[in-house]
Amino acid sequence: MYHKPVLLKEAVEHLKVNKGQKYIDATLGDGGHAIEILKMGGDSFGY
Repeated sequence: MYHKPVLLKEAVEHLKVNKGQKYIDATLGDGGHAIEILKMGGDSFGY
């Protein structure tokens, strides 16, 4: 079962993702936020 990320749109908008910039997802889980960052061109790393 996939967990739907909470406040996904708001969180990613707040980051102001830039193509090629690196972002750390410290709550990686199923990767919902990380996947959205990747879709926007950012590089995402998770723990």
